[in-house]
Amino acid sequence: MKNTKANSYEKYRSDYYMNLNMMMQKQIEGIVYTAMENALTPDPVTIQEALQTVMDQGMATLSMVDRLMNYMNLIGGENLEERVYDVKELVDAIERENDLSRGVGLHIDFQVQEDMPSQLFGDDMRIRYVVNGFLGHCYNRMNSGTIRVLFSAVQHSYASMLTITIIDGGDPLEPELIEMIRKYARKGDLFSVERTDTKKSDHGFSIFGYLLYQMSGKVHFKRDEKKKLNTVTLEIPQLAVQST
Repeated sequence: MKNTKANSYEKYRSDYYMNLNMMMQKQIEGIVYTAMENALTPDPVTIQEALQTVMDQGMATLSMVDRLMNYMNLIGGENLEERVYDVKELVDAIERENDLSRGVGLHIDFQVQEDMPSQLFGDDMRIRYVVNGFLGHCYNRMNSGTIRVLFSAVQHSYASMLTITIIDGGDPLEPELIEMIRKYARKGDLFSVERTDTKKSDHGFSIFGYLLYQMSGKVHFKRDEKKKLNTVTLEIPQLAVQST
């Protein structure tokens, strides 16, 4: 059983790195194309704009490499990396990362509950990757519009329930993807649950469910057909930080 799990992990990692390589190739091709298109222009304004585009694409590529490589470190480890973290710093980090990866026509509205605790105790790195993952899928389903991300928490003595609500106006989430996330969030073992899906682009969703399971989290989905809105609600228990 141990060898089977190890082999599954190696295959999974191989598939993920192949996807990473394809994404990196696409980003680098964009950088090269921008540079070639503007290499011979005499207009200093055009050159300046091209350089800014190349810099933005390069930063996005570096951010993508960092985030995806860390994904593999997270799913390879069983233990949570819990610590006291600042909620505002968590939200700011997610906002910065998505400034580099969202589409030009998309806007993300981050909101934090006014009376939310300023600090919580938990695995903020895993929370970042789960939120970034769901936002990334929003980008695949939307070309323009606004995505709302709401952070709130209900505190009970020494515990807090961190709730992150993501609302988008994109196409509905496929029922198969919803069930995949729920399946991994319930069972938890990323490499022993029988996989019936074949799309490698959907691998991230099994990871998000797995990370939620590690944090004892839950995920809820809702589709408002009248308003054409999707709502994903993440509930992740955290420890409250007592003020001194």
